[in-house]
Amino acid sequence: MAKKRQSIVSKTVAKDARKFHAGKLKSGSGHIVTNLSQALAIGYAQGRKKAAGGGGGGRKSRHR
Repeated sequence: MAKKRQSIVSKTVAKDARKFHAGKLKSGSGHIVTNLSQALAIGYAQGRKKAAGGGGGGRKSRHR
């Protein structure tokens, strides 16, 4: 399980690093991130949330 979590976190960090270098990564307050270490911290935090199973889920509504 730890290996799966590690791969999820590393993919998220890589994605956020690409966004940072493109100048499109924003912090929680909506400001553009200008520091690489801040970008990596955001990636780690999002990856840990995603690996823990936060977000998504819930029941899908059925339309009839």
